Amino acid sequence: MHITSLLEVLHAAHHSWLVHSPWEERGGILIIAPPGQLKTTIILTLEAYSEALCLSDINIRSMKSVRDQVLGGRYKTIAFGELEKLYARNPATAANVEAHLKQFVEEGLRHFSHEDQSAPIMPARALVVGGITPSMFGKQVSAWTESGFLRRFLRMQYTMKDDKALLRAVDQWKKIGYEIPVTWDGRVEIKYNLEENESKVVMRSMREQLDTTPTVLLKRIICVLKKRKPERWRAILDDITPALGRNGALLEI
Repeated sequence: MHITSLLEVLHAAHHSWLVHSPWEERGGILIIAPPGQLKTTIILTLEAYSEALCLSDINIRSMKSVRDQVLGGRYKTIAFGELEKLYARNPATAANVEAHLKQFVEEGLRHFSHEDQSAPIMPARALVVGGITPSMFGKQVSAWTESGFLRRFLRMQYTMKDDKALLRAVDQWKKIGYEIPVTWDGRVEIKYNLEENESKVVMRSMREQLDTTPTVLLKRIICVLKKRKPERWRAILDDITPALGRNGALLEI
């Protein structure tokens, strides 16, 4: 998998809210890679968009402000370079934060426990992106499966094909260069534009994580790519498909 393909998918996911859909869920993305393999750097490229909120951590108090800004249309995406930082605290507090993130990506976050549950409030929905190591994913996978957290997220797993690339860059005193997708702030609704055979290709790519919310998200991503990269969307999908499988992909820079 080329890093440009992963970046294209991630940036298209940010714009997936523009795709007309009978499903209102936004879904989320987990980028699973070992430490020091660019996952945080890749995720933080979303800072290019004013509607993406990139965080290192969050608590319930600050999440209330984020909910209100999501409701107001200020943010469409919430991204965490290192999702496991949320778990470096009291387990009960971490579970509470996790439960609210789970609501953001699917049914929508409405009330907090200290608020009047009968008060009318619209659901706040946002794409949630998080980077996590394989070891942390292994620790959480059973609990996430039981709680329903995992079935809401598209999972993309990789290791770098050249594990010495970053050290060589330091040795040469030159940062690794890669193409970041052009910032695109279009607000025009995108029609669902997958033909039947194209839909089947997407479904096959998701065969190892065929849950409704992440599959809807991937189809929306492909709709965005078809509009932005009509000549390349299929090549991008083919390139990232191994990352969707249980064995993951080798990332080429």
